[in-house]
Formats: sequence, structure tokens, C-alpha cells
Amino acid sequence: MVRKMAYVGTSYLIGLFFASFLNFKLDFIIALGLVVIGVAYIFLINKKNLAVPVCIITISVALSIYGAYEALVYYPTLKYNGQVSTVQGEIIDIQYLSDDKAGYTIKGKLGKQSGYFGLYGEMLDCDYFDEITATGTMSKFENTYTFPAESYNKAKSSFLQMTEPSNISIKSHFSVRREILHYRDYLYNKIVEILPNDEGKALVAMLCGDKTGLDNDTKTVLFRSGIGHIMSVSGAHLAIVAALIISIIKNFKLGKWIEFGILEILIISFVIFAGMSDSVIRSALMVSIVYGANLFKRRADTFNSLGISIIILTALEPFVVRDASFILSIVGVLGIGVFAPAVTSMIKIVGIKGRVIKSFVAMMCVTIVVFPISFMFFDEISIISPITNVILIPICSLALVFGVIIALTGGVSFIAFPLLLMAGICCKLVLAVSRFIGALSFTYIPTGYVFVEICIIISIIGVVLSYIIFRKKKAILCTITASVIALTFCSLSFKIINMDTLSIAVLGDETSSSVIIHKDNSACIIDLNGGRKLANAEQKYLRKIGIKDIKVLALNSDVQQSISAYEKRFQLFDVGEVLVPKDEYLLNGTKVLGVSPTIINTDSTKIDMGSYCIFIEKDNTIKISYGKFSMLCVSGETLVDHSNEAYSAVAFYKGNTISIKAGYMITLNDKANINNAVIGSTLVTCKEDGQAKVRRITNGSRQ
Repeated sequence: MVRKMAYVGTSYLIGLFFASFLNFKLDFIIALGLVVIGVAYIFLINKKNLAVPVCIITISVALSIYGAYEALVYYPTLKYNGQVSTVQGEIIDIQYLSDDKAGYTIKGKLGKQSGYFGLYGEMLDCDYFDEITATGTMSKFENTYTFPAESYNKAKSSFLQMTEPSNISIKSHFSVRREILHYRDYLYNKIVEILPNDEGKALVAMLCGDKTGLDNDTKTVLFRSGIGHIMSVSGAHLAIVAALIISIIKNFKLGKWIEFGILEILIISFVIFAGMSDSVIRSALMVSIVYGANLFKRRADTFNSLGISIIILTALEPFVVRDASFILSIVGVLGIGVFAPAVTSMIKIVGIKGRVIKSFVAMMCVTIVVFPISFMFFDEISIISPITNVILIPICSLALVFGVIIALTGGVSFIAFPLLLMAGICCKLVLAVSRFIGALSFTYIPTGYVFVEICIIISIIGVVLSYIIFRKKKAILCTITASVIALTFCSLSFKIINMDTLSIAVLGDETSSSVIIHKDNSACIIDLNGGRKLANAEQKYLRKIGIKDIKVLALNSDVQQSISAYEKRFQLFDVGEVLVPKDEYLLNGTKVLGVSPTIINTDSTKIDMGSYCIFIEKDNTIKISYGKFSMLCVSGETLVDHSNEAYSAVAFYKGNTISIKAGYMITLNDKANINNAVIGSTLVTCKEDGQAKVRRITNGSRQ
């Protein structure tokens, strides 16, 4: 069996992935059945060809390990949910949430259970890797529309959190890891001191994966331009670091074993320096395998290296198989290490022209491979990333080289200052190009349509069948390319087809909600309550459906708080008019997103949008009228007597009453009783001919 570890690693990953959808009891049953099938294959079918039974048995092992982790770690940990308990361990991550609030990730014990736990409350006088003991009520992470906290933390083997802890005791001790992180903080301050603007923060993100300094708009334009991945430390970063280190230490002629030892010490230090994320650890493993192969005079193989990395990374934390960054990093490695070389080998052009063409094609290959997976995890994806990657990645790499040299030389001023100035020029150029591209709506496409995900599944099945049936490079390449083109076409055409449809999204919950009305690629936002969370949810929703033109933004309460939230989240949107109630005080010359607010009479204000009308009545009541359809939206008032609950919206359609609670939805057809509520947020779509439907807005796995 050629590439044994590749087969084993792939099979193991497949087993973990399918196990993540099953109950742990089913995991064990299916695993036992697969073992029987594998043994039967050896004795009854083919004793010589062990590839098939090895893969089958490896899948069964993965199912068993995943099931055992659920039975022995996950479910016993959840028993502490709602209980007052004591967490003891070391602080491995610190997030500063505000001036006096912070979040801490604790690696330690909760009773008899070991794992990772979140701790949120007042800022503590502590440091990385300090030992901490805290008592409080444990609770599960809760998914919201804007952020699937439970899914995200579960993938990182963190299942419970503690808020407002008490009886806190902290013990500090010397830690090499802490000193490395302190050195990172020292370099961070050094960089932002000399480069205080966005270019300095971008360099910090490239060098150590810390994106907290970048605002949301900057991160958005970087992803829209197709180079957002440069802000996460990956294999490319480590390859540059390793190449620099090797080029330096080879001059001392210490011998290959000593050179490898120094390289590993520095790589481990860089992993800690970069936050010890899964992608960094995986990349470090692969780089170590590549350079370690030379010690034994063996040629490193991408498939085998990836297989070994998968097994090591998932051995103790199998839930990582549902982590977006983990999946994307694996697919990215396959793209750059397998797919790209296979395609570029067909190009016979030599010289500078050949290298440029091969670089472009290689970037195109990586984009094609990652493209379907990106649809599943992100709200929008760039369609020009191959071009921007060819142009901007070399500039980013140059900035990264300068940053690595600064880090290796200890940030000495006479070295750091000129290098940082040059790195700053590189980052400034990258940001300028990204902002220009990010402002162009045709450079990215939204992913918020359910049927697109169906297309993804069909595409993946098509590629697999193409491999099984044809077993030819060209056939597989054609299938992958056709799938990507089809996905792009379907996403864009679906948006065009639905231009004549009015959609009304009800976001938030029973205490704070907003309504987004959109038609013909433009939207109106009625913020019923105000607040940061609503602006965040609205931004996410509009990005998913690819709308940036906001005709009207109506702020009905908590205007001052709302203004700051919208200024932060809506910089990349084109806002036509901002409406505020007449009893709200605003300073002369106040502008919201570049627009001077219009004072509205809350007793009755009509907003005529041509094909539909919005009426803002007193007491924050919103009425939307569209053909035969009308909808009334009120937050915090009982509009319909349904289990004595307050509904955020009521729609009147064909003589029926549709009660809608933000955070809830109903199912609707012509004959059914339409007052059946189920959990979710709500999207109402209707056409002038009298057709209407209501469906759930899910947070899915997108972040």
C-alpha cells in the first residue's frame, strides 16, 4: 500500500466526520460492524490487498475513539451544567472584552473532568499560565444568529463556561511559555508604536495571528479581496520562518541533527508565539515532518505528512473535525501540495513568463479546491482571489520576512525601525488595494441561499464519481472547474431571479428586535429597540444575501447607543437616509454613516418605497404593506394572545393571522393552521401575485 499514512489519515478523518453526526452508542455499533467487514474481506475476498480492510478498520477505530470521547468526556462534563462548581487549572488565553471585563480560557479540571473552560467576569490581576481556582455556576455556550458559540467552542473541546466567578485564587510561577508570550506582547507594542495605524495591526496579524487590533471593516475587505487567510498563521508563514532559520543556522555548519534540533526549538517557540491554534500546530507538524525526512534521507510526501498531522491533531481532541479552520487548512494543503503541482506540471512554458503563469495557476488551484468548503462556512467569498493572491501575497510575504527578522533579532531599534518602515509600506499597499477591491460588489458573492449548499453536495459527489469512473487527471480537473463555475452561476442567478420578491426578516429576540425589508438588491432597516447585537445581526444577514445598499435606516429607541453600533458595523454599506424619533436629542451637525439624520414624527410616518410602503406608527409599531400582504411589527408588546407571549411581528395574509416572535418562526401554507411556532429567527418572503412563505433563518456553522 503506497502512501500508507495518507490512507490511514484520510480514513481516520472520514470516520471522525461521520461519527460527529451520530450518537456515541451508534458509533460503537457501526465500528464493530466495520471491524467484522474488514476481517471478512481479508479472509474471504483478498488476503494480499490490505488497503481496503486497513481503511475500513481505521474508520471503525475513529468511530470508537469519537464515541469514547463523547461517553467519557463530553456527556460527563455536561452534567455540571447549571451547577455551582469549582474550576482549577491554568490560564492559556486572555481576551479583554472592555475596560473592566475579560474572558479567560482555562485548561484544567472541573470535578473529575479535565478539559477547557471559559471564565467571564471582572478583569483579574493575572497572567498567562497562572494557576487559577474559581467557583461559580457552570453553563453551556449558547448559539446565536450572529455567532454559533456552542458549535465553535465544542470544536475546540470547550463545553462549559462560568460567568461572574467568586472565591478566586491565583498563583503565579515561572513559565517559559509565558515569557514567549510576553515577548510577543513586547513586539506587538514595538510594531504599533512605530506603525500606529492599520498597517501595523495588519503586520501583527500576519506575524502572530492576532487580529484583535483590526476592525471588522478591514477584516471584511481583506476577505473580500481573497487574502484574508494571510491574517491567520498557517503553513505558508511557517515555511517562510523555517526557510529563514535554516538559511541562518546552515552558515554555522553545526551538522544536520543539531540544525534540526535548533529548528524544532524555534518552531515550537513560534507555535506558542502565534497562539497555539490548530492550524499553527498542524503546519508545524508538517514542516517538521518535511525537514525531518531529510535526516533519514527520505523524500517527504505531502499526503503522508498530512495523514500523520491529522492523526496527531485529532487523537486527543476528536471534536476538532467540525472546526472550520481545521477543515479549510486540510483542504488548503491538498490544494497547494497536491492539486496545484499536478496542474502546473502540465505547463511547459519556461523562464519568468512560465513562473508567473505557474504561480497564477497554482493560486487558482488552491482557490478552486477551497471554494466549495468556503461556501459552507462563510457569508461571502471572493471570486477574484487567484488574481489578488498572485499580486498581493508576494508583497505580504515580503512584509512577513521583515517581521520575522525583527522577531529573531529581538526588536533592536536600529534594525527594527527601517525594517518596520518597509514592512509598513508593504502592508499599506496591500490594505489600499484590498479596500478598493472590497468596495466592488462584483468581486464577491453571497452564500446565504440554502440551495447553494445543495449544489455544493452535488459538486462533491460529482468529483468523487469522476475519480471513481474515469481515474484521469483531466476528467477530475474538468469536473472540479465545472462545479465551481456552476456554483458561482447559481449563486448570482438566484439573486437575480429573486429581485421581484419582497423579503422581511425579523431578527433578535422578544426584548430587542429589528426588521429588515429588502427587495431588488436594496434594503430598509427598522431597528425596534437599538443595541450592538442587533447591528451585528443585521450586518451578518445582509452580507449573507449580498446587499450593501441601505435605502432607509430607522432608529426608534436608544439612538445614541445605536449610532455607535451602526457606525462600527456598517461602514461598508451605502446608507441613503437615517430616521430618528423627534424626541431624541442630537447635536447640530451629527452624522450617522455620513448622512444627516431626518427627524420623524412617530405618530405617523410613511416611507414610500415604490412597490411597498412602510408606516412607522406610535409606540414603535411598524406596518409593512405590499400588494395583498401586510405586516405589523412591534417589540415587547403582546399582539396576539398565544400562550401569553409577546410577539415581535404579526402578519395578515389572505384573511389569516401569522404571529411571529423574533427568535421564532412559523410554517405557512395555504391550508395549514399557521399559528404553529418553532425555534429560529424569521424570514417572510412574498410576491405580488399573492404567494407567501415563512422559513427559519439559521445561524448554521458560519462565523
